[in-house]
Amino acid sequence: MSSAATAILQDIVSTLRAAAPSASISLGAAPAGAEVPRLAVVLEQVESFNPDDSADGRWHRLIARVIVRTRCENQPDGLARAAELCESAAESLFTDPGRSGLCSDLPIGRATEVGRTESSTTVRHPDYEMGFIIRCHFESEGQ
Repeated sequence: MSSAATAILQDIVSTLRAAAPSASISLGAAPAGAEVPRLAVVLEQVESFNPDDSADGRWHRLIARVIVRTRCENQPDGLARAAELCESAAESLFTDPGRSGLCSDLPIGRATEVGRTESSTTVRHPDYEMGFIIRCHFESEGQ
């Protein structure tokens, strides 16, 4: 993974920590049994593209998943809390879409893009899990 991708992921984690100080936030999957509420930022892939207008640079799309897990005995309350944390996390990521100057709007996408929130069916009651994809676009010099 490039240093730019690492810096972007760390910026995402820092932004989420500032937005949800009461939650446990990790880069990578949280360990089993970790406290809740928790958010995990998990890298899915980094795609690279040749720009149309330059032979010596590259465009990149970092794709990560933000996973939110809560625990509650009451299903509606648990789902509502997970949805609230996802919404708050997504909103916080747009306070600085340029990720401290690391990302920029490119022909392949905006500096920061957030996908729709989806609920997971793989966790068991009383835990609830939701998440969304975040895509960040950046440039690098050279091939």
